[in-house]
Amino acid sequence: MPNWFYFRINVSGQQEDVDTFVENVKGSKEFDTEGREFDFNHFIPQPENIFRDNLSTDKEKELDNLGLPNWYTWNNANWGTKWNAVCDEFDEVTVNGFPYEAIYQLRTAWAFPNPVIEKMIEMYPNLDFDIVGEEESSSYGVYIVSSEEIWNEEEPTLIDEMNGREVYYDGDNDWWAYMDDDTMVEDSDAFWPINQYSWSE
Repeated sequence: MPNWFYFRINVSGQQEDVDTFVENVKGSKEFDTEGREFDFNHFIPQPENIFRDNLSTDKEKELDNLGLPNWYTWNNANWGTKWNAVCDEFDEVTVNGFPYEAIYQLRTAWAFPNPVIEKMIEMYPNLDFDIVGEEESSSYGVYIVSSEEIWNEEEPTLIDEMNGREVYYDGDNDWWAYMDDDTMVEDSDAFWPINQYSWSE
């Protein structure tokens, strides 16, 4: 199983533009993605001759020799992640008629799909995209507001939520310690920090 990168995309704008986006990004028969709410192929389509089946090392070499793309290498190089997005939840909302929003709760394997999101924003200049997400092992998070040209990717600061102090893991002593004075966090064995990002402070 991969580590998942979980993220939410809020798409807002005129209802007609949002509805068009929602319809366009659905899976299609062309890419064998029918039933998907959100298909990366809409933004960066896989080549027609891509190899889609199980991929062994020998098969990868064979395809290489034939000059044919395989799904694993191509997806990572062009989408920034090994698989298409999994959509865990989709909703459409409106408050007093505007802005009209579509909300996608997505996840991708191992990494955030930077190339796809860049293309999405470029393809739909009339829409605003607010995106926030985090890799499940807490190695990094992403915060994007297209209308303000904000694109932040960063590692979180680890915080003791009881006092707001920054902590780090001291591997030599196998405990959590405070950054400001290197003292051990009380009940260090049972302690786990919370993640804090610049956009959530």
